[in-house]
Amino acid sequence: MKSTRILAFIILLLLFAVTVVTALTVDDLRLVNAVKNRNIATVRTLLKQHADPNAADIDGTTPLIWAAHNGDAEIGKLLIAAGANVQATNRYGVSALIEAATLGDAPMIDALLKAGADPNSTYGAGESPLMLAARTGSITAVKLLIDRGANVNGADEFKGYTPLRFAATENQPEIAKLLIERGADINARSRRFEFGELKSASGGALMERAEGGMTALQYAAREGNIEVGKVLLAAGGDVNAPEPQHKFTPLLIAIYNGKYDFASLLIDHGANVNDGSLYMAIELRNMDTYSNRPNPPETDRTLTATDIVKMLLAHGADANLVFDKTPPQIQTQGTVTVPAGATAFYRAVKAADLPVMRMLLDKGANPSLAIKNGGTPLMLAAGGGPARAQEEEVVDKAGRADPIEVMKMIADAGADINAVNDQQNTALHLAAQRGSDKIVQYLINRGAKLDLKNKQGKTPAEVAPKRTAELIAKLTNGSVSIENSAGAVQDSPDVAARAILEANCTTCHNLDRVKTKHFDKESWQGLIESMRDKRGGPKDLSNEHIQVLADYLSKTYGPAGK
Repeated sequence: MKSTRILAFIILLLLFAVTVVTALTVDDLRLVNAVKNRNIATVRTLLKQHADPNAADIDGTTPLIWAAHNGDAEIGKLLIAAGANVQATNRYGVSALIEAATLGDAPMIDALLKAGADPNSTYGAGESPLMLAARTGSITAVKLLIDRGANVNGADEFKGYTPLRFAATENQPEIAKLLIERGADINARSRRFEFGELKSASGGALMERAEGGMTALQYAAREGNIEVGKVLLAAGGDVNAPEPQHKFTPLLIAIYNGKYDFASLLIDHGANVNDGSLYMAIELRNMDTYSNRPNPPETDRTLTATDIVKMLLAHGADANLVFDKTPPQIQTQGTVTVPAGATAFYRAVKAADLPVMRMLLDKGANPSLAIKNGGTPLMLAAGGGPARAQEEEVVDKAGRADPIEVMKMIADAGADINAVNDQQNTALHLAAQRGSDKIVQYLINRGAKLDLKNKQGKTPAEVAPKRTAELIAKLTNGSVSIENSAGAVQDSPDVAARAILEANCTTCHNLDRVKTKHFDKESWQGLIESMRDKRGGPKDLSNEHIQVLADYLSKTYGPAGK
């Protein structure tokens, strides 16, 4: 009986304890909720009733952290006066000072610092209140933190970002100026160099993963933040500082990201214009010539890629600068890397960019300067790029100029028509292999030799794929007029048309595979047109050719049902 009474008493005590704890929890949450709802009158009442100012929400967020989150400095001061812990953090590591700094809330920051909050406390990967405040543009908040001992060169643990880096990326020139005045290292580098740090205006990324670091000026260049860029340059930011892996300078980064106005600022401050920027400006101007992505916006704030090309040349950019490695590329679907040894002129030829070609030639570009495999700009225009099977018709695709116009500009500038690459192929060899009647005819008329042999001992005529009667005539008789280049041999249009189709179509089905389908004339015509429209298709095949060829094939192999 005695033991039963004892057990009953214990149960009553436990029930009382649970009731008390529940009541306390409800009371404590009343304060949290009042602060959340920004109800200062209720907060005052609860604090007078001795509510615990450090009672935390379910995730550990105290009333003071909530007050800082809401930007309620008056409530924050009430909580501090009631004994709130200014160093408390929730389960995410966020303190009241972190919240206040994120908002740039100077009154709250001041109250917290006076109450003993640590200005060098961090959260997450090591972001400090000063880093967060630097983003906001609140000069007062930043001054308060620095005056209380915040480290102006403190870096986060993961990427080594400093307060100055955040000011640069968020375009906060006054903050950047203050940080520099208080001792920030103008040329400090981030600890890690990630894919995303070199963004591009076209949406691409570098081909190789990079390691290393970037300076505040490089970050400003990436974002095109001219105002903060001026502050950094005036304070002695290194205008030519390269990142370690790809040697991207601020100028190259600015152009890579389509920030042409920032690029102009850097050029005016003495940036090295022979860092690859000329090539990159032409690259960005002509992105659509060999990728499935559009060009980045032509105009930045006021300047275009063309303006930057002109500016670079006017400031002494070497039009014949040869890259000693594969130029930095933007990796996009369909990209074909321009090989080592390419020049800005070679890139302009690749895009059939006649205006830029003319600018470069006027500044002394050598039209015969070859890449490392001996390929010349003329060979590229004629269809003999370094990866011909992938680059075929790339000049046609550009939509800027006919290949003949491109070659004419190159030849008129003094290029050697009969130059050979490391396989002893000439431009005529490559054009014949491509099967382009117009280009072959043009080269012959400009003096291309028909008897030169490549390393395989073949002449241009001998490398032509199933050459048509017209093509043979051109390769063996330079008197064939250019007016006939699109009409083939007039007495045998069916043979000529079929030869042109088979010689030029590198990606479509072989006729021998489809000729047994017994298509009618309309079906043959549709098939041939679709072949012509494909990349690598027979662009020299005229509508007249298609009609003649469709009629010939339907008669030869019979329409459907035969």
